[in-house]
Amino acid sequence: MSWASVVDYYAGIGEDVLLLDSFCYTLTLPVDGVLTVEEAVRRLGHDPAGLRIPPDPYLVDQEHDLALVQIGPGVATIDFGCLGIGTAISGRLAGPEMRHWFAAWDIDGNTFLASRQPDGGGYWSHPANHESGDYGVLTPYAGLLRPASDEDDDGVDGDLPPLVLAVVEQESGVRLTRDMLEGAHPILRIPDAWAE
Repeated sequence: MSWASVVDYYAGIGEDVLLLDSFCYTLTLPVDGVLTVEEAVRRLGHDPAGLRIPPDPYLVDQEHDLALVQIGPGVATIDFGCLGIGTAISGRLAGPEMRHWFAAWDIDGNTFLASRQPDGGGYWSHPANHESGDYGVLTPYAGLLRPASDEDDDGVDGDLPPLVLAVVEQESGVRLTRDMLEGAHPILRIPDAWAE
C-alpha cells in the first residue's frame, strides 16, 4: 500500500474518531511467539483478573481506562485520556524481544512517535513551534513527518496524527481499525500514580 493511501485512511477515520483532545496508542509485537493481552497486563504490573469488558464500548472512563486489543501475535493499547501515562505504558511493554511503537498527541498539537526495536530505537516529537527527535530507526520517515499545511484555525496541527499512525502501520504491517477504536475490548484501570 502506498504511503499516501495509508495517510489518507487515517485522515478519513480521524475526522470523526481520532480528533480527540488527547490520544495514546501503543503496538507491541513479539519477535517470536505471541504476546497475549493477559501477558501484556502482567508486563504492566497487574493481574489479568483485573481486566473487564465494558458493557458498551463508549462506557470507558477516558481518564483511567486502558483498552487492550489482541492483534494477531501482538497487543495494541488505546488510551483516550493519555494523561501523562503513555511513556509508563510504553516502558513496561517494550523490551529486548519486542517490536514496539508509541504514538500520541494532544489538543495543543503536541505529537509524539517512538519506536523501540531489537536493533535500536528512535523518536520524533512536534511540540508547539519546535520539532525535535533522534530519528534512529525512524530515519526513513524524517522527511515525511512534517505538517502538510499551516496550523488550522485553532492552532492544532490536525494532519500530524495521520502521519504518525501511518508510520506505525508501514513499519508494523498492522492497521489501527475502527473496530480497535470503537469495539468492546478488555480494559484495565490505570493507576493514578502513573500520571504523576
